[in-house]
Amino acid sequence: MKVKCNRQSLLQALQTIIGVVTQKDIYPILGNVRVSAFDGNLLFKATDLKISLTYSLPVSQFEILEEGELLIAAQKFFNVIKEAPDEEVEVEKNNYDARIICKDGKFVILGEEPDKFPNVPEFQESNFIEIEGKDFQKLIRKTLFSTTTERTRYDLDNILLIISEDSLRFVATDGKRLAICDRPCTGGEGIDVREVTVPCKGLQQIDRVLSTTSPDKVRLGFMENQLLFHTPEVVMSTRLSEAKFPPYQKVIPQGLPYKAFLNVKDFTSALRRVCWFTDEKNKSIELSFTPEKLKLFAMDEGAGEASLEMPVVYEGEAFDIKFNPDFFLDMLKIADSSDVTILLKDFASAALIKEGDDFQYVVLPIKPQVRDH
Repeated sequence: MKVKCNRQSLLQALQTIIGVVTQKDIYPILGNVRVSAFDGNLLFKATDLKISLTYSLPVSQFEILEEGELLIAAQKFFNVIKEAPDEEVEVEKNNYDARIICKDGKFVILGEEPDKFPNVPEFQESNFIEIEGKDFQKLIRKTLFSTTTERTRYDLDNILLIISEDSLRFVATDGKRLAICDRPCTGGEGIDVREVTVPCKGLQQIDRVLSTTSPDKVRLGFMENQLLFHTPEVVMSTRLSEAKFPPYQKVIPQGLPYKAFLNVKDFTSALRRVCWFTDEKNKSIELSFTPEKLKLFAMDEGAGEASLEMPVVYEGEAFDIKFNPDFFLDMLKIADSSDVTILLKDFASAALIKEGDDFQYVVLPIKPQVRDH
């Protein structure tokens, strides 16, 4: 094998796959990348056995001088290409080893037999759904933040994907909040699978791919226990979760009589300032709604207290309710609109926040503690 590559394009390929490469000592071979140069294609493959990725370098960015395959340490390969000063680098095979030739030097990376590397799933060009790249990234970012970080809650370290004929829905929860996002898609009528549960790690890797490659459209397919993701440069698969997702429909509150319209920028600023005076162990702020203003209050016995007022358009009776401010701030960070709508009922019931027509967010309040007399 012998190829010439545009260094920047090669670097982007290695940056994309490096997040999938595992550094665990149990399976050292998974720390490698498989490089294949056949039939006018230059492919880079990596897997950790749960997530697999194939990156196809654009044909204008390389020249195959001699066909062949390599299996070499991904991190070392990445480091060499990252620091190379050249616009073009040459990679050639010497037995199982790779020799990287730059203007100012040569680097030899010891390799292994390529056939020892696990097989990586290929995308089947049938029965797939297609969605705008920016829409799929929106689905991930507007739900991923609501998943749990608790290692004991494996059922909540996933996102539920619901496929209909013309739309794709993502649902995520950590047991205290729930995020739902919908975006249009095509091809859903040909998919047998209607609901799958995908681990967060797989979607995090897809989000990185979308950030580095910015495809116009992506395709999703299903094969046995795998979700397959396809763009012009990347084919990625992630193993589906066997955890049963909670019945989220029961959590969405209905019949909320009160409504508040809040400016995202102003509400974010107010929350951040009041948060400086919350107890780190038991974060809580009190929101007091009246027809013309919203009052935010927090108190930390060891630091002081904060009271702040901001204008609000509010329809309903005046009342107070307490929330963990982080739950609001997390949501406001990913807001695309300048305003959000909060639907409320009383101090003990969940609030429903809506942004546009495609995003819903349910937050449980902090209920007052009942003290024994």
